Amino acid sequence: DNDNDNDNDNDIDVEEEERTDPWWGSNNPFSTNPAFTYPSSEHIKRSNSKLRLWNNSTWKEEWYEKRWRGKVISQDEKTQRRQDKLLSDIP
Repeated sequence: DNDNDNDNDNDIDVEEEERTDPWWGSNNPFSTNPAFTYPSSEHIKRSNSKLRLWNNSTWKEEWYEKRWRGKVISQDEKTQRRQDKLLSDIP
């Protein structure tokens, strides 16, 4: 009987150790192994919002124009720059 009681005590200790072991997860959101393995509702909401925004073709075109205006050169400009560089390298 005493042996059985000791086994039960050991089982309880193991369970308590597992709960406090950092590899089993934590309620601390800054822990290295958080118990929260799914994205928060806020994250899902923002992700879906961005996805809807990027699926809007007019918004995407406006974003592209604002982002790359004056930074993308045409093939003609590229050829001209290459030729100018080659000419400047001639002694």
